[in-house]
This record gives sequence, structure tokens and C-alpha cells, in this order.
Amino acid sequence: MVDDVIHTRSPPRALPLGPPADLRPLRLRTTFLSAAGLIACGGGTDSVRPEPTRGIRIVAGANVTDTVMTAPRQALVVEVHDSTGALVPTGTVVRFSSVRRSGTLDEEVLVQALSAVEFGTFASSNTDAAGRASVIVQFGTVAGTGRIAVSVPVLGVNDTARFTILPGAASRVLLEPADTLLNVGKSFTYRGGVTDQFGNPRSDAVTWKVSSAGVVVSAAGALSSTATGRYTIIGSAGAGADTTAVSVVPAARLVGTLADSRNNYTPSVGILDIDGSGLKVLAPVEDGGIGPYPVWMPDRSSIIYSTLVGGKQLLYVVDTNGVSKPFFPNGIPNVTHQADPRPSRDGKWLFFAAYDSRCSASAYCLYRSRIDGSQPELLGTAASSNMALRPSPSPDGSHVAFAAGPYGGVIKVLDVATLALSSLPVRGTNPSWSPDGTVIAFVSDFFTLSTIRPDGSSLRTINTPGRSYTDGPVSWTPDGKFLMARSFTGRYDIVDVQTGAVLPLQYSTPLFLLSIAP
Repeated sequence: MVDDVIHTRSPPRALPLGPPADLRPLRLRTTFLSAAGLIACGGGTDSVRPEPTRGIRIVAGANVTDTVMTAPRQALVVEVHDSTGALVPTGTVVRFSSVRRSGTLDEEVLVQALSAVEFGTFASSNTDAAGRASVIVQFGTVAGTGRIAVSVPVLGVNDTARFTILPGAASRVLLEPADTLLNVGKSFTYRGGVTDQFGNPRSDAVTWKVSSAGVVVSAAGALSSTATGRYTIIGSAGAGADTTAVSVVPAARLVGTLADSRNNYTPSVGILDIDGSGLKVLAPVEDGGIGPYPVWMPDRSSIIYSTLVGGKQLLYVVDTNGVSKPFFPNGIPNVTHQADPRPSRDGKWLFFAAYDSRCSASAYCLYRSRIDGSQPELLGTAASSNMALRPSPSPDGSHVAFAAGPYGGVIKVLDVATLALSSLPVRGTNPSWSPDGTVIAFVSDFFTLSTIRPDGSSLRTINTPGRSYTDGPVSWTPDGKFLMARSFTGRYDIVDVQTGAVLPLQYSTPLFLLSIAP
């Protein structure tokens, strides 16, 4: 061997006859001899001497890959050297600390002293004669990178041992969102899938099932919609499954009032899309007791609402850029308060309620004007006895339904041309004339959504099992197929008029007095 040649100085052995099987040994042996001679004679340089180890060296037990909650059999072992590279004295304290995962209370890896009986977030160990200290480790419950911080206080040195933590065995299927809303024709992708018992996602394939045609889900969990409706989605893998729901609704632009952190808790008029996106705060409002009740103007470029100004309830309009102004800048003769605005769908008339001294100085009477605010007129005093609230005109403005009485308990219909007044054989509030003019929807005294023909015939309760509705705007989608109303949950529902299927707007809790653009 080469070492024999270097240390014993033996004479070189004779080469065998014939071509050598390997020409390398002779050339390398000369090189090694020269280097060894230099070292033996003290002629070496620093460049061939390895740098001494300083600080903490992780010897064993790190860079292990295993599943959550595993305790590897190999302990974590570190070796400690001082600033000169020498081993630290026996008994030097080494600290091992768990690292908390960012933004959570989860410890990535737990530690346990060799003499302890349970794992915790901290352990210390003293170095032995070889400068080494050890602890036992156990992986936490969250998959990903796991870390243990190692420090030697007396030297002021630190290091980190790292591990790879994998999800555990498949335990369940967990999908998000559990319930959501989607415009027809739109899509989204479910989050989650198969998880272990701690919710760590695994890569197992999920099988999808939908309750009916109208939505489809790809193998990757991408849901796309083709028809309005309420759908149940089941994702399964092995023995586990999770059930979610989605409401697919017609696209629409809403207007309402809100007062939450998005507008510094100042009551305001705002607009948003029916799927909850595109929220825009337009103008502050002050409720004098009757409510702002904002609604879209027929051209959908502005909103009309009532607000308290100088002690009087007045009608204002605000455009979608947030520029507001009085609807009647010069006021109305004999009128002190204006509220409850409702335009006709033909874009010609605005119906509203007003205090008029010729009718009542302390109760709202029925009024109308041109859509530009001209020609305001009181619609007779008979229609306004005991107050007239929540007017809703027919699409052509020839008739208007309203809630009569101090609490709006009787629904009446006025023929604008003749001022003939009829009472419908129902009690309720918030009447809303359908876009085709055939029926009037309202909230009954039994907290149900109902419809009735303008002549008082064909009363029908819309069957919405388990749902009740409260006082608030009732509005139609432009196609006349759906109603939007506020349920007792505080949220708004889109309700299929024919089937009673409920499509809840899950985001709408902080919004109220919502109505749909015509």
C-alpha cells in the first residue's frame, strides 16, 4: 500500500514484465510520496489542513422524513466545539427548543430529554466526554418542515435541526367552501380534499357526485355551472366523504345599506354584485325612522333613497361614482317629508310617500312625480288614510300597490287614472309588482313569501320549508323567475317563485334593505 511506502521507506518493488494492467499507480504513487515527504518534513502549507470545527455540529437524527406524530428511533445528536475548534468541556449545557409554526399555536417538533418521560417544547442536555449532547424528538401534527432550535448559551452559538413531516394516514375528506354562491355560467375550484386526522391534505384522488344537472365538477375539483339552482356536491375517497352546497344565481347588481368595518360603521348606500363581489360604498345616509330603502333608477346609472337632512326626511339620488344631490332640489309645495321611493319599470314615473298638509301633517301619503322630478302630485287623500307605505307601481305606472295602515298591515291597489282604490284580501307588507305585471309578491303576516293577482285572485304561498321572512324589501330578478327577500336568519335569500327552492346569499349578514337592479 502507499502508506507502507511512505512510512517504511521500502525500496520500490520491481514491475512485472509485460504491459501493466493499470498505469495509474506508479504516477500517483510518486505524487503521494512527494506530498507525504513534504508533510513529514514540515514543508506543508495551511491550504491542505482542514479548518477546525467551531460551534454546533449536528451529528445524527436530523434531516429525517416521516409522518406526523412520529418519534424517530434515532435521537438528535449534536457535537459542540469552542471557538478554537476544541471539544467543549464535559457538562456544557445544550438547549433544544421547539419552533412554533408561523401564525399558529402549533409546535413543529417536540423534544424530550433522554431521562424524561414525556415530550415538551424544551429540553436541555449536558455534553459528554466526546462533546456530544442528545434529545429524543417527536414530530408535531402539521405537515411541512419541522425545526428544532439548538443553542449553547455559554458560547452564544445557535443552529437549527430540520425535518420533513409528511401527512398521516387518510382519515377524512374535507372540502372548502362548505357553502357558497356562484353566478350562472361561472366556476371555481374546491380547496382541500383527502386529509389525515389533523387536517393535513393528502394527494389521494377524490371522486365527485352532484345532486342534479346544472353543475359539473372535474377530477381536480373545478366546479362549473350551467343553470340556476341549489346543488349538493359530494366528494368521496375510500370510506370518507364530505358534503358541500352551492347556490347558482342569475347575475344581478344589488343596492342596499350597510354599516360595518368596510365603511367605518357609518350607515351608507352601497352597491355590489349578487355574488358578493364588487362592493362599492357611495354615500352616507341618516335614518329618520322610516328607513333609506335605496333602489335603482330605471337607467341603472343612479340610486334613489331617503335620508334625514335638517330634521326632514328627503329623497336623494347618488350616481355610481358617489356624487349625490336632492331629487327635488326646490322641495315640493305643502310637503315636509319624502320617503319610500319606487320607480316604475317603464322609466317614466317615481312613486313615493310624503307628508302633505292637504292629506296629513303627521302621516305619509301616496305621491308620484315624473322620473326627472317634475310634476309631483298627491294621489288623492283616500289612498293615504292611516298612512301609505312601501309603494310598488305596476310596470307601466298605471297602478300602484302599497301597504296601508299605521303598521302597513293591509295591501291596497290604486288605479292612478281614476283614483279607484281596492283592498286585497290579504294582510302583509312590502308589496312588489312582478316585471310582467301579472302578480304582486309580499311578506304575509305569517312571515311567508306569497303572491296574489292585482284583482285579489290566485293567492299563493311560496313553499320554502324551514324559512321565514321579515319586514324588508321584496324585489324581483328582471326575468321574473326569482324573488329576493330577507329571512329571519338576517341573510337574504333568492327564491324560485315556482318551486320555492331557496338559494341563500351567504355573505349578506352585514347588508340590509337590499334590492335588485331592474
